[in-house]
Amino acid sequence: MNNENKVNYRLLILPLVMFLSFYVFMLKFLGISAIIFTSIFYIVYFIAVPKTSRKRSGYGYFFLLTALLLSASYGIFMNPMFRVLNGIIIPGSILLSLLFLQKGNLSLKFISILKRLLFVELISGLIASIKYPIILKGIFSSKMPSGYSKSILKGLIISLPILLVVSLLLMEADAVFKSNYQMILENLNVFEEETVFRFLASCIFTCIVFGLLYTQTTKTVDLSKHTNFNIKLNIDVVVIFTLLILLNVLYTVFTYTQIIHLYFQVPSDSPGFNYANYARSGFFQLVFVVVINLVLITVLKSFVKSAKRNVNMLLNSLYSLTTAYTLNMVVSALYKMNLYIDTFGQTTLRIMVSVFTVLLGVLLLLLIIYIWTEKSMFIYGLCATASFYIFLNFANIDQIIAKHNLYTADNLDFNYLMELSEDATPAVNQAYEDNKLSDFQYKRWSQEKFIKRENPAEHWYQYNYMNTIQK
Repeated sequence: MNNENKVNYRLLILPLVMFLSFYVFMLKFLGISAIIFTSIFYIVYFIAVPKTSRKRSGYGYFFLLTALLLSASYGIFMNPMFRVLNGIIIPGSILLSLLFLQKGNLSLKFISILKRLLFVELISGLIASIKYPIILKGIFSSKMPSGYSKSILKGLIISLPILLVVSLLLMEADAVFKSNYQMILENLNVFEEETVFRFLASCIFTCIVFGLLYTQTTKTVDLSKHTNFNIKLNIDVVVIFTLLILLNVLYTVFTYTQIIHLYFQVPSDSPGFNYANYARSGFFQLVFVVVINLVLITVLKSFVKSAKRNVNMLLNSLYSLTTAYTLNMVVSALYKMNLYIDTFGQTTLRIMVSVFTVLLGVLLLLLIIYIWTEKSMFIYGLCATASFYIFLNFANIDQIIAKHNLYTADNLDFNYLMELSEDATPAVNQAYEDNKLSDFQYKRWSQEKFIKRENPAEHWYQYNYMNTIQK
């Protein structure tokens, strides 16, 4: 109990603020409540965790900003896919921000970050969270004079029936008081199943917040005691040379074919060759090969070493050549997807995989730097990935899809247009004004998206911009 009493009172009391915030804002339709909730969490963090336990970290503030921006998107957009994904990525960004803001040295290598995230932030935090109700009980009972607890409990039991009788009499005496009293009871919904569930979830979340804040104020855990991730692949270098040479021979032939027949559009002698079909096909296969190459080169470079400098130089050259050929596959894949979109229109999947392919290109450039400098690029790749994801959140891809398909597609797939969220409303409104939609189509859109809203904003903190745009 001595160690528990050493916990500062801010660390004990401030999680209760998160209890109230979680109970009021969460497990409901999220609007601006998301950014309010995340902001309150960080305010609690900076107050509860003293400066001596924190450090200034650019990466920490980057992921803090990432969490805030993604939270803000709930108050602007309605895309259901991002609303679900952000529910996973925002907590991840918060954990990463706490990880980098915690006092102590942290290597920027993937294994080091993973170990710290698992064993310090998650496991140690969850263990500490179990202590929260025990510490609270111990401190309050130690501060309260003997016999007070029982006296207070007796007072509550005696007061309840008296309060009930007096309240009934006062309600009969004053109609306005009766109306206000009933309204308060209805808003509390004390005995509803949903209220009980929110209360229990808020209690669990409060304990978790305490655990996370508690780990921030303690000394850094010695990770070497938990596990050892020192991995070394005992593979003959000759095997790696053989693999890389054969791969590069194959990629040389493939790249030559792409340059001649795809980029310069030289017809092929193959029977049934059609350039339009040839150019549009094979996008997903190429992206899959790009991912394989990226993982393969990263693993081989990280875990396969040679004692001879010349051998390592030759390996680096082959790694770089493979990466260069893979970059060509990225360009080829984007070229194919662009032709496919021009013919068949935009969809969410096509935008997502296109942006993902561009991200793969960025990661490949970072891989080339890693190959020759042997400096870990993981944190830069993680920041690049977060930046691309933030861009997707705020690019309003539903509006991009609607605008492209309404103005450039030869045959509009109206059923797919109806699958888009309210985020497409500005483009749909403009298209109707430009006579790109019939009265029947626009009326159907308006009825399904606004008259029959699934998630109306019942409270001010559920406000969402796209959910309020009228026809």
